[in-house]
Amino acid sequence: MNKEKVSIPFLCLTVLIMAVFFVSCAVPTKTSGEKIYELKYQLDKGTKFTMMSTGDVNSVMDQMGTEVLTDIYGEAEDIFVVLSSDKEKGIVMEYEFGERSQDIDSAAGSDSTDFSELVGKKVKFVLLPNGKVEGYEGFDSLPVITTATGDDLNEETYVLGVKTTFPLLPDNPIKIGDSWADNQDLDIPSGGSILNSENAFTYTLIEEVEKDGFDCLKIEMKGVSKLSGNFEQSGMELFIDRETTTTGTIYFAYKEGMFVYSDAESIGEGIIDVPAAGIQIPQTLSSKGVVTVKIEK
Repeated sequence: MNKEKVSIPFLCLTVLIMAVFFVSCAVPTKTSGEKIYELKYQLDKGTKFTMMSTGDVNSVMDQMGTEVLTDIYGEAEDIFVVLSSDKEKGIVMEYEFGERSQDIDSAAGSDSTDFSELVGKKVKFVLLPNGKVEGYEGFDSLPVITTATGDDLNEETYVLGVKTTFPLLPDNPIKIGDSWADNQDLDIPSGGSILNSENAFTYTLIEEVEKDGFDCLKIEMKGVSKLSGNFEQSGMELFIDRETTTTGTIYFAYKEGMFVYSDAESIGEGIIDVPAAGIQIPQTLSSKGVVTVKIEK
């Protein structure tokens, strides 16, 4: 097989959301000698933290025997402030979009996304104790950004980004070694079309450890996502079917009620079907992401 960097009009599917963030709080108790944790999102009013994320994606497509390579790198630094906190009603959070970048490299050259219109914009949302998000405010006023990959970031994608920031927490108290599931079907906007993403994730509480000077709970994450649906690009109707496997680790500073570090790696294998051309294009995506959190005391 030849290896050649070339540009083709399917880059919008390489990355739709590059970074996800994980936040939680755990309250430990003891029962029969075992420490039990009731995981809830409980951050004090006035808590402020900066969330710094980096992510890179490598896309390899097999176009009639030629490998089409694309590399994408992104980073962001956002600010969150707890405006109010209630054990039943949840946390009202202010989210300020900070400096961010996205760079793409292919044989056609390099390109970058201009996020200047987004930086400094603020929105609000409510984070419920179990990790679900509601009460979105201000998202409809955010600017539409066309990224270097050809995606449009709009109200729907901004909301989706926040919705996938916080993993669903277990309904019952758990101990070391216990697991819980998070199964969700998500609608992913792609141009004027909607793709379906079926997600099945499992979280396992591994141990108590010290991380970056904090007493933390180490949580292992594993999951499978299946993306499918029809969409249109450059006037052509296309169909995608892709399965992605993800593994990662999350560290909760449970006394502070916030995670201080998380990482994840994903491998995706799929097919992009182009009926008008009578061809199918295999695609492999590999990605890595890291999130660190700086809590201001």
